[in-house]
Amino acid sequence: MSRTFKATQWDLDNVWPQCPMCNTGYGARKWTPNESVKQRYTAFLRATLGEDAPDRLHAKAIAGRVWSVTELRELVQNLEAQCEEHGLL
Repeated sequence: MSRTFKATQWDLDNVWPQCPMCNTGYGARKWTPNESVKQRYTAFLRATLGEDAPDRLHAKAIAGRVWSVTELRELVQNLEAQCEEHGLL
């Protein structure tokens, strides 16, 4: 989901590294939106997070939830702890 949807902006199911072209949905055809990139990404989400993952993320995105400062701090703390566990900090 686009980061313009605040409800899924920090959702870890919506965070996957991509090249800039694929991230914007343009793929190799720089100036024309590329549906195949979106289709492959949807298939990746289904294979990685479950068949209903794209629908779950979409439902969260349009729900309009706003993350609280407390929730964001907890998210950062949890991610820092995971990084420390793996020797990344």
